[in-house]
Amino acid sequence: MKTGQSLWWAIIAVLTLILAVLTAVVWLRPTQPTVTPGPSPTYIWSTTTPTPIQLNTPTPTPTPTTPVWTVIEP
Repeated sequence: MKTGQSLWWAIIAVLTLILAVLTAVVWLRPTQPTVTPGPSPTYIWSTTTPTPIQLNTPTPTPTPTTPVWTVIEP
């Protein structure tokens, strides 16, 4: 048997071994139960937690008040 021909047989044997190991891993791994998607959960705000503060809200500018002038008679 020539050296080149035995090298090809070695490569084919290694690839077959890798394929067999991968197939065994896929077949023998524990199957996880399939989760059927249910309705989306409803979120309930707890009354004990403070209300979330929204960041980056502009601060309201104070409206200027017009002064009220009172007339004082001497």
